[in-house]
Amino acid sequence: MKSIVLNSKRPQEILEIIADIIETAFADRNLKKLQTGLEIANAIDLKDFDNHNKAILYYFIGNAWSYIQRIKFTNGEFPIETDEVEKQIYHYRKAYGLIKEFEDDFITCQILTNIGNLFSHIGRFSEAQEYYILCLEINENFGMAIGNKGYGLFRYARVIFEPTHQ
Repeated sequence: MKSIVLNSKRPQEILEIIADIIETAFADRNLKKLQTGLEIANAIDLKDFDNHNKAILYYFIGNAWSYIQRIKFTNGEFPIETDEVEKQIYHYRKAYGLIKEFEDDFITCQILTNIGNLFSHIGRFSEAQEYYILCLEINENFGMAIGNKGYGLFRYARVIFEPTHQ
């Protein structure tokens, strides 16, 4: 990977570079490049970043951990207690905590949906539904939240022991 100089860039330019590294690394299924992207992202001096830009950076870092997990566990099944899960939860929640003060409905809904998806996947169905509902209160037409909310309810119904409750 070529050397990247970020110290002369504005926060928005830095975010674009980080997003490009993370997304292309995942598209190429390149675990090493994803890990390098995380190292770069975690080394960024945030003094010039406002909370909105910090939220987006934490969202990107959460996505990078999700991508690492998806590369490492190719069949979609993974242990509930992994570093990847823990780091996703941490970064997505940090992103959500920062983005709430801004009126950026799209990124807020993306963050909430990703948290919901993660919780649904690790069996925390009720908590996942809460995040989908938060998203849909912001944008009732956010397709990923609508679809995943329905799918999550379907999966939850399948694991309930009592057939009359399904």
